[in-house]
Amino acid sequence: MGPVCGSLQFLVWAAALLFANRPCGLQQNRVTGAGNGNLVIHNCDLCHSKDFTSLEVARPYIGDNEPPVVCMGCGFVYVRNRRSSEEVAKSWDDIWGEGYTSEWPAVKARLFYVAEWLDQTIGLKGKSLLEIGAGEGTFLEMVRDRGILEIVGIEPSKKNVERIRDKNLWCYEGTVETCKLKEKFDIVCLLWTLENCADCIGMLKRARKWLKPDGYLVVATGSRIQVPFKKALSAYFSKNPADMHCFRFSSATLHMAMVLAGVMERQCNNYLDSDCLVLIGQRDNEIPKQDYSPATCYTKEVLDFFQSWSEQFP
Repeated sequence: MGPVCGSLQFLVWAAALLFANRPCGLQQNRVTGAGNGNLVIHNCDLCHSKDFTSLEVARPYIGDNEPPVVCMGCGFVYVRNRRSSEEVAKSWDDIWGEGYTSEWPAVKARLFYVAEWLDQTIGLKGKSLLEIGAGEGTFLEMVRDRGILEIVGIEPSKKNVERIRDKNLWCYEGTVETCKLKEKFDIVCLLWTLENCADCIGMLKRARKWLKPDGYLVVATGSRIQVPFKKALSAYFSKNPADMHCFRFSSATLHMAMVLAGVMERQCNNYLDSDCLVLIGQRDNEIPKQDYSPATCYTKEVLDFFQSWSEQFP
């Protein structure tokens, strides 16, 4: 079994959480980005603080994009200026098969890791599974081979949906915002998807709606921070539009995002020894009705982490 997700850092943070009686205020105002459609300026998705500091060490590697920011209220790393989910999905559709494919050995290996770890941790045989952001269906094939009884994907790319259906798998073409599925599932997966959406809390809440009462929500991300460096910082960032990768989670901030969506952590992989962070959660009784205000802030630790990365492995 891996470490309890969030570790001591999150436990200290979670123990100090206080309710704040202020409106959410995620969207502040709209600006127009050259060639990027309408952009919406966001406050921190977790604590909704308006205060931030730019992650300047990213600037040499991101082209004309504005760098991600670090929340001064909690230390969450996010992109402030974002297009709609439909526009972001279109950008991903444009690079599938050319700039990115799940057939790359490293990508296929991490999907295999998640499938095998889930099978050994919660068991897959006889269960139903929904994958949000199903890509080319590589993971869906892997879980089918492990005895999943019912498999459904949600994928905005028409090209990918055709690939998935060619594998005799069922897939809805569209986004979670447009999908009208009424079915509930034993397992709902967000694999390398949550960090690429425009609204991480909204995405988690939608995923929660598709869970059976005792079902499992699985989130996997390879962009985790505050871990040993696995690649050069120049390879970690990209010149793609910044809102194609809105969020950079630590185990603590991913745990908090799930709590805010009404999902409680049940299991976490040994992410320090692997290339990805995988968290399994289950539905809490209710979704928090107010914002959380963390009394402990990790902004300095996050900034120090990226500064060290830029110096040791640029």
